[in-house]
Amino acid sequence: MIFLFLCCFLPLSSFGASPINFSSETISMVVSLAFLSLAPILLLMMTSFTRLVIALSFVRQGMGVQNMPPGSALSAIALFLTFFIMHKPIESAYQAGIKPYLEQKITLDKAFEKAAEPMREFMLKNVKEKDLEVFSNIAKVELEDKESIPNRVLIPSFMLSEIKRGFEMGFLILLPFTIIDIVVSIVLVSLGMMMVPPISIALPLKVILFSIVDGWGMLFGSLVKSFS
Repeated sequence: MIFLFLCCFLPLSSFGASPINFSSETISMVVSLAFLSLAPILLLMMTSFTRLVIALSFVRQGMGVQNMPPGSALSAIALFLTFFIMHKPIESAYQAGIKPYLEQKITLDKAFEKAAEPMREFMLKNVKEKDLEVFSNIAKVELEDKESIPNRVLIPSFMLSEIKRGFEMGFLILLPFTIIDIVVSIVLVSLGMMMVPPISIALPLKVILFSIVDGWGMLFGSLVKSFS
């Protein structure tokens, strides 16, 4: 976005026109728009969203239904759970960096630095040491102190840890559903009903059992508690 903004004014200088002096408000607005355009990527990289959406997708896969709940509903659930989990880091980032900047008490660079500290603390609490070692070896960075780990190492390490934990939770979610599928298939074969699709019997059973044990409540609670 910043590149496109500069390209719009580049021909003026190339034809000998006088240079344009941008005010600090204009620059701040451009930087803010660029930051908002990157917000979805930052959401995936630095928050709990990745683990949540992977785990929720495994629930739908385990039940055997392709479009229930819809993908947009799962993303919305993961998004609101992310806001619930990330409330303290986001509030701390706002109070430490964004609010002082809006009040013109600190510079933009200082605001980014202050706002990033709570997010770094959250990622450091949830990243795995093994994943940090993987990217630190690639970047040739020594892990002497966690506080000195650069963001270019911390962020991909955190993403890798979240993907791993999401699939680990997905395995635990799929296990009871798989057991139900196996039991239903064995019962149908033993009764000689081999022409009956097992999914037609297993699906209602999985839905009713999941509802009886309050599966959604247990799942949401486990997801939230899985973050330190």
